[in-house]
Amino acid sequence: AFQAYGDYQLHSAEDLSEEEINTLLQTPNSQAGDGDEVTVEQYQAFHDDARESGGYLVRAVGLGIGVSLMFIGSILLFQLKPLGAWLNVSGAVTGLGSGIIGSWLVGGAATANLAGPLLLTYEILMYFCGVCMFTCIGLAALPLLNARARLALYPNPEVVLVADQEE
Repeated sequence: AFQAYGDYQLHSAEDLSEEEINTLLQTPNSQAGDGDEVTVEQYQAFHDDARESGGYLVRAVGLGIGVSLMFIGSILLFQLKPLGAWLNVSGAVTGLGSGIIGSWLVGGAATANLAGPLLLTYEILMYFCGVCMFTCIGLAALPLLNARARLALYPNPEVVLVADQEE
């Protein structure tokens, strides 16, 4: 939810202030080599390209929808309703798809404009988002895969006792 809100704010911001950019660049530039330092103009060009590519918006909308589905699904799952498990899985799949696509678009803008440690950060972000959301899918699918949890979601009230008549 926080990532979705942050991406929406980045998509809405036309220009970042020089003070914000300097704060963002302070640590990566201190770790960069002599030729790998990112300037304020380069970061602003990256931000503009990332906004124009739609990467921030794709990630914001997809993660927002995914979080909403998972929140509603969690409430239903707590009430032992099978729809809750399916909503959790669909929310996690939505977050996975939009997170990877949005991060890929933002990563393309980073490749075109950034260098050094900051470029590596945006490249790794796509993989990190994929791993986190894949873990969410695994956890959301557990009630559908585990036998005891499935019995809690889909109880079978009819018990039939079969006895041999020959004895």
